[in-house]
Amino acid sequence: MINRIEFSALEGCSLQELHQCFVRAFGDYQVPMDLPVERFRSMLARNGFEATLSAGAFCDGQLVGFVFNGVRYYAGGKLAYDSGTAVLPKFRGQEIATRLMAFTMELLSQAGVYGYVLECIETNTKALSLYQKNGFRRTRYFTCWQTERRTLLTKTMDIQLQYQIKEGTPAELHEAQNILSSYPSWQNSDSAILAISTQMKYIKLTDGQGKTIGFAAWDPSSGSIARLATWDGDAVFRLLQHIACHSTAPRIRMVNVDTDDRLLPSALEGLGFSVNVRQIEMFKFLQER
Repeated sequence: MINRIEFSALEGCSLQELHQCFVRAFGDYQVPMDLPVERFRSMLARNGFEATLSAGAFCDGQLVGFVFNGVRYYAGGKLAYDSGTAVLPKFRGQEIATRLMAFTMELLSQAGVYGYVLECIETNTKALSLYQKNGFRRTRYFTCWQTERRTLLTKTMDIQLQYQIKEGTPAELHEAQNILSSYPSWQNSDSAILAISTQMKYIKLTDGQGKTIGFAAWDPSSGSIARLATWDGDAVFRLLQHIACHSTAPRIRMVNVDTDDRLLPSALEGLGFSVNVRQIEMFKFLQER
């Protein structure tokens, strides 16, 4: 049976309705996505969610599919980010995702959005095919890392240099950009971190001359690291051990580490982290600038 599906923006949907559809649609996803409602709210805020520029597929008034879009100003124009696209299992096979994507891009184009960025799990061939058919091109490759908190707490290293750990502030995110070993993904950008700044902790490492050589921002309740900025391998260890000591989550995680990063992949692996997800960043121009 083919259901009659209607498409519209999501400004009329409650947070509870969005959350319920999200949990049901991602219930059989390759990566567990069963977020409690408050973490779901935090995810939307971190990604810059705009209900008026996000799309929903409705059957008899029920939300059965969605594209959650974040929109921020970047390089003098509006850039959009696909924070999540999914369709409820019983409504799949009806080209709803294809139609949702077409509706979404028209919605964004009419709003003057010049570009659209997203991430797709490397092994999700159906999604990759959908995005490629819609003109998205691969831009970067990311890895997502995790380890048990206790692994970091028991790790030891012979460190020759002396570092001082100090409490950091959200205002220092921008100042620490010059020690980034790669450019952050959308959800690890300064804007994303500042959007949930009250639930984050910040630290910095300074050397003997008081110069900042390391900076980190993370959520202690989830163990999720949004920023790990340094050019120094020993500093990575110091930052991560402090994060482990001051987190309550059983695992420490870091998503979307650029595979071309010249420091973090090897440093994380050396400290007992392993890759649990591989992602592809993709981009499409929606209009000439």
